[in-house]
Amino acid sequence: MAASSAQAGRGNPFELNDRLPPVEVEQELSQERPEEESDSENPFNVRYRNTDEAFEREDLLLVARGERKAVLDARGKLLGIHLFLLILLGVFWSLMRPTLTACYKSLFNSSVAWQLYRRKAGGLRSRLLLAYLFSFLSIGFFIYLLTQHFEWLPGDHPWVHWGILSGSVAGFFGLKHLILGVAGWLWEAPTEADRFSFAVQINTLLLGMALVPANLFVSYAPEEASSSMVFGGLALVSGVYVLRGLRGLDIGNSLLRKSPLPFLLYICAIEIAPIALLAKFIYEQV
Repeated sequence: MAASSAQAGRGNPFELNDRLPPVEVEQELSQERPEEESDSENPFNVRYRNTDEAFEREDLLLVARGERKAVLDARGKLLGIHLFLLILLGVFWSLMRPTLTACYKSLFNSSVAWQLYRRKAGGLRSRLLLAYLFSFLSIGFFIYLLTQHFEWLPGDHPWVHWGILSGSVAGFFGLKHLILGVAGWLWEAPTEADRFSFAVQINTLLLGMALVPANLFVSYAPEEASSSMVFGGLALVSGVYVLRGLRGLDIGNSLLRKSPLPFLLYICAIEIAPIALLAKFIYEQV
């Protein structure tokens, strides 16, 4: 029986036991072959990369290193904020296109600004208020991008920092409107104070909407053009601020002739001083 099984094994063409080298020869061959050569010849060998080398890639989602600005990194994290602001901008533009066009014309035409002020008593006030609140989000995001460009804040939590900065912008303008209301009551000029407060709202609203596409250029501009885009956005903010100042002079012209001292105190303390301090801070950082 054993002999017949052995003969059957030798007659099997798929039997490999007789063709394999002895165990001693196989051990000698394995000792003579280098381990590095066997690893290199094996295409299925799993090699572990150095994690330090892997994280030194200039990937857009990594933290900035060296001379690279943080605003050019972590672009994937900022994409959600851009999409959110763009969607809101599209909604406001589709629902308030005639009103926003009139707001833009009021920057350069005092009669249009007066007509818009008289229309605010109706349903226009609530719609303008919603667009005004939207501008806080856009301005806060622009400030966040400034902090990333100048590397004042870490770029790992953009949504949190954006929310804090937007809330700070809302608090700043809320305080400005409160001061205007108190100043109009003290100086017996409630109409002028309310008109200028409305002009601040219109100018800030338009600035926030204009900054939505400007934020895209600041975020996704090439590295060599990032500074130009940032200062272009600052120039846009300065231009709107100058237009608002001219509108304020036009509104307060009669008040300036009657009692120039309170008017100049407000201009210096509330309008000029914060901008001068902010400009000085940015200049020192640059």
